[in-house]
Amino acid sequence: MSGTLNTHADRREILVVTGEASADRYAAKVVERLLARMPDLLVRGMGGPELAGVTADLDLRFDGAAAMGLWELKDRLGFWLRAWQRLSVQCLRHRPDVALLVDLPDFNLPLGRILAMRKTPVVWYISPQVWAWRKSRIASVAKVSKRIALAFSFEEAIFRNAGISHAEFVGHPLLDFDWPAPEEARRRLGLAGPGKTVSVLPGSRTQELCRHLPVLAEVCKEIHSGHGCEILVPVAAGLDETDKERMKSVLPRFVRLIEAPSAARLALAASDAALVCTGTATLEAALVGTPFVAFYKAHSLTYSLARRLIRTDFLALPNIVAGRKIVDELIQDDFTPERTVMACLDLLDPETAGRQKRGFEEVRQLLGKPGAAARVAEMILELIA
Repeated sequence: MSGTLNTHADRREILVVTGEASADRYAAKVVERLLARMPDLLVRGMGGPELAGVTADLDLRFDGAAAMGLWELKDRLGFWLRAWQRLSVQCLRHRPDVALLVDLPDFNLPLGRILAMRKTPVVWYISPQVWAWRKSRIASVAKVSKRIALAFSFEEAIFRNAGISHAEFVGHPLLDFDWPAPEEARRRLGLAGPGKTVSVLPGSRTQELCRHLPVLAEVCKEIHSGHGCEILVPVAAGLDETDKERMKSVLPRFVRLIEAPSAARLALAASDAALVCTGTATLEAALVGTPFVAFYKAHSLTYSLARRLIRTDFLALPNIVAGRKIVDELIQDDFTPERTVMACLDLLDPETAGRQKRGFEEVRQLLGKPGAAARVAEMILELIA
């Protein structure tokens, strides 16, 4: 096989691979930084709407294909197998200057082995959740990567204790985003009334919508009709038209669907309380400072397996970062309309809201300083040089 850097002799090339909405946003921020320094950089690989918005060179889009859990993955398996085959063959035939692999370990680890074999330096951004399960992946990530950029400070000690020195805490990428003030968010959304506002974030994957929306629809009816709350539901970037139609058909008509750039952060900032699907959105709510309840419901097979494998006491990221319970979690059978309504109304109590907000300040401090995208871009530029 040829050792040529790339087929565009006058251009440097980076392979970027992401597979879900949050990683797509983080990768886009890094690529923006890289293109500011190297305008002719060729950006290949796979991403979603955010990454596609900063480069037109992507080979694949994952829109609507993100899934979590064995059962949930079965309907998307064909896409992921075809995507892996295409990118792996591409990497075998042609060597980019550098690769940025963002999370997605079950896809990116085998791809990383091919890249390592072809002597392509890899920057791994967002470590697999080795602190929760499958700690053996630490060695695998370290072996395929030249640099590992960690989003949580406590992860650095885990890698150091495993004898890995090229893993570095860069700060959490969410700190690089703009966070609207509550007054500005309410003005932009036209919220002028005296009543309370509640944001509902049902998830960014099709399977999450299918499992969460029926319960959330009942919750919305109760807190709207019984307690006069206005309901905002931001539409996650990357959801396809089928998902959007599902949201419109299941949720009550009085619910306001928010489709806009940074819809989640805008809706959260404008709200007095929120119901948030576990995942990155829980950190967004904490950084905005909106009191919330976290929830999640998986297929029973997925949940049964996860209970045997996951070693963490919490699923909501603010709780994990702080190492203690800051927000309530309604998981699996606890996620019912009755319990969710009670937990939501409790957030409107000033004492409960104040306690959470103090916890959010602690979480913010633990996430480091802004500039994660710039630090990762610098790692990449050093490897290219």
